[in-house]
Amino acid sequence: MELTQNCPNLCSLTIELCKKIGNESIQVIVRCCLNLQLITINNCPNVGDQGVATLLSSLSSVLKKVKLQSLNITDFSLAVIGHYRKSITNLALIGLQTASQKGFWAMGSAKGLQSLTPLTVVSCYEITDLSLEAIAKGCGLLKQTFVKKCCFVSDKGLISFTEAAELLECLQLEECNRISSETQLWQFCGMLCPQLQNLELSGLCGITDFGLYPILENCQAGLVKVNLSNCLNLTDKVVVDLARIHGETLNVFFLVPLTPLCGSFFMNHGSCFLMGFSSTVFPG
Repeated sequence: MELTQNCPNLCSLTIELCKKIGNESIQVIVRCCLNLQLITINNCPNVGDQGVATLLSSLSSVLKKVKLQSLNITDFSLAVIGHYRKSITNLALIGLQTASQKGFWAMGSAKGLQSLTPLTVVSCYEITDLSLEAIAKGCGLLKQTFVKKCCFVSDKGLISFTEAAELLECLQLEECNRISSETQLWQFCGMLCPQLQNLELSGLCGITDFGLYPILENCQAGLVKVNLSNCLNLTDKVVVDLARIHGETLNVFFLVPLTPLCGSFFMNHGSCFLMGFSSTVFPG
């Protein structure tokens, strides 16, 4: 790691697909890069708990943004994040297959992530409702949350999370198939997060018009960005409701693929509908 030894002012570092980078290399980074604020470690099979824990427990560290992806780390590393990383403002945990629900629970319960604003958790299959609730309770400034392919997160976890995350402005859920379309669930979420402005529910096949309506009705701040892509049970009714309730604030709207009903709606009412939007996006 000659690079890090000779670059004491390095503030951003990305390490990806480096089989020869191991725990000792990470320890060199900790010693030599005291100004490091952003780090991404992705798919480095020889980086484990020893390296990650050293990186994240260093008292001299000023790390603010951390992304850990496809690493062989366990609950120990997650607990270290929760205990020592009060400076982190942005955290992404992706594809951590060897970490269990206890690690995510410990990370939140330590209540050390008091500066964290956006949190991303993708393909961490062991995270549960209890873990998610602990994270929300332990991260008092959390405003943006992206949860994808976390198969044990259910309605109960979503309610507990939104109840604890009082400042939540952006909620993005994708392919979390235990989350249903229960009307009371979304009404509860809408009431607890009236300041919600960004709603992304891509791939939630269980969501229906009837189930989604309560959260549209209860988001008092006005939705700015909505993504309902691959929510295959939605019809043109949700488009009508969205335009009627949030037409003045909505800037970006994703709906892919268009169902036959929605396609018919846009063909017949598109010009009227688009008048309320500064930017409407339909990729495809």
